[in-house]
Amino acid sequence: MDLMECRQEINRIDSEILRLFEKRMQVTNEVAAYKIRNGLQVLDPAREEQNILRLQQLARPETDPEDVRELFSKLMALSRKKQHRIMGTQEES
Repeated sequence: MDLMECRQEINRIDSEILRLFEKRMQVTNEVAAYKIRNGLQVLDPAREEQNILRLQQLARPETDPEDVRELFSKLMALSRKKQHRIMGTQEES
């Protein structure tokens, strides 16, 4: 594959990542609504850690587990930020 083909493939992948990110953030709306109805806090550190460990185990052996942690920690942080906006609460420091 030449550089142009690689870039085109990356563009296709990025478009799919964006579509999945938007879908994830839509589900975040539902999570926030549930937490409001049930008086739950935004942050559940044990759940996040459990989920990251699960994803690290799902990743292929050649994938760096710390890259998986960094990627999903950021996604979870963005989801928490959105939940805080929806719930009208302050983000934890």
